[in-house]
Amino acid sequence: MAVTLGIDVAKHDFHAAIQPPGRERWHERRFPNTAAGVQACHRWLESLGLTEAVVALEATGIYSEPLAERFYALGYGVHLLNPAQVIHHARSELQRAKTDRIDARSVSEVAQAKTLPFWAPASATMHELRELHRHLRGLRHSRAQLYNRLETQGETTRASLQRLLEAYDAEIRETRERMQTLIRACDELNDAAQRLASIPAVGETLIAELLVRLPKIQCCRRAQSLVAFAGLDPRPYESGTSVRAPRRISKCGDAALRKALYFPTLCAMKHNPVIRAYVERLKQRGVRGKSLVCAAARKLLHLIHGVLKSGKSFDPNIPLQAQG
Repeated sequence: MAVTLGIDVAKHDFHAAIQPPGRERWHERRFPNTAAGVQACHRWLESLGLTEAVVALEATGIYSEPLAERFYALGYGVHLLNPAQVIHHARSELQRAKTDRIDARSVSEVAQAKTLPFWAPASATMHELRELHRHLRGLRHSRAQLYNRLETQGETTRASLQRLLEAYDAEIRETRERMQTLIRACDELNDAAQRLASIPAVGETLIAELLVRLPKIQCCRRAQSLVAFAGLDPRPYESGTSVRAPRRISKCGDAALRKALYFPTLCAMKHNPVIRAYVERLKQRGVRGKSLVCAAARKLLHLIHGVLKSGKSFDPNIPLQAQG
């Protein structure tokens, strides 16, 4: 088994920790979070005779991915860990403190103990799409803040806020058009978007959320895995014969994807024939309220997984026949 270099990533630097095979002592060092810092870390590993090491770090978005790409370019195998795995591992070891050194060791220990898939960098098109999507989400958030202020402003500043809202609307339209142009230019993304759009109630906003996560969604072999990825899987809470708490969703997944699913799910409950029939059966069994919406959202994810995995557009007759 290859030895694992654990890395705790920060904005300006990263802390590296590695334990050579058969030794108790850890080797640790801090490096700048730059290309030069990665080269310095590589030379450090060479001095330790550990150039065959595998690199593991937490998935922290804009700070971890550039660092992972630099190690990948040097020929290292890279693991991106869910931060929840690392923090729960530290708690299981009864760690009473949290420092960069402890976190780097925990990352190394988790990667060493588990069989993890190797990470590969996304394509240039996917990078650009994710950046545009992140920008669009920020624009919409800022516009909502301005719109909420509009009702409380007097006539002196209302016109200024209105001009700002118009500017935000123009930027949002331009960003959406750039995303659509990028999607149409890529055969894989365009085909996936066409298949997703064939599902009633799946619109542009949800399609964008799904496409920026397409590599991760493609790793979900079963629809249940996609449901768990979104954190919509039911979580039982039982103990012995006395504890039988109501089941709730785990929320151990992508919160932004869950949020993006909410309004499409409400629409699908009325206008998607498969989900409408499914909801009617649940109502007959007494399911109501949020439980009904969560169940419909899970069903919608099953349909999404089906069209992406099969490579075919949505056909309502297939799931309806299976239900019948």
